[in-house]
Amino acid sequence: MLAVELFCLAPAAVAGNVNMALNDPPSNNIMDNVYVGPYNATNTDTGASMQVICDDFRDESNYNTYTYTQVSFSNLGSSLGSTLWGSTLLHQGDSQNYIMGLYEQAAWLAEGMLTLSSGQQAYYAFALWAVFDPSDVLNYLRSFGDTSACNAIFGGHQNCSSSSVAQAGGILFNAQQNYMNGDYSNLIILTPTGCSLTGCDVQEFFMVAPEGGSALLYLLLAGSVCFRVVRQSRRSGRVMTSV
Repeated sequence: MLAVELFCLAPAAVAGNVNMALNDPPSNNIMDNVYVGPYNATNTDTGASMQVICDDFRDESNYNTYTYTQVSFSNLGSSLGSTLWGSTLLHQGDSQNYIMGLYEQAAWLAEGMLTLSSGQQAYYAFALWAVFDPSDVLNYLRSFGDTSACNAIFGGHQNCSSSSVAQAGGILFNAQQNYMNGDYSNLIILTPTGCSLTGCDVQEFFMVAPEGGSALLYLLLAGSVCFRVVRQSRRSGRVMTSV
């Protein structure tokens, strides 16, 4: 997975569109042929730098410019249908409370990534992707025979033979047990415009607001802005190397 910055909105609004570009992915932060975040991105209208984290394992991104809808985490409850997983899971009949819980678990992992070394960030990135897409993440790790990652992310120490249900000792399980205690007001969700129930042209991201300000305040102060995206790759909120 991955994420980015800024928007196209009226100063009084809390959501709008932004054009974003991902910078070159970190060459030293790769696990199982996948680049893992957090990533640096650029607001292509202002040139400002932002930090983003992908939450989307099913889609790909690239280094072209794309437009994103931005929703501050504080307003997520009233704008859930504007997000990738919100619109998908609501259509499937899942409750708003359930989907909010998933986004909060992902936010807990995204916040945790920011304090970790690159090696630890890789496990957290895969765990974040597994919040919304556990079966595909587990199957991907199985295909690489990465039993260490399976055990670290899903717990249970069953070496990728377990189901995708999180078990005690795994990072995903820790997120499920602790997400209620987090403060995610500094996060903004960037969802590519034009998504359908079968997928998006590029991936969805968490954007980390600049240090010292909440996401909502950042949205209000930003006025009208836009950006673009980089080549990030398949179904994971991540950029992938060639396999």
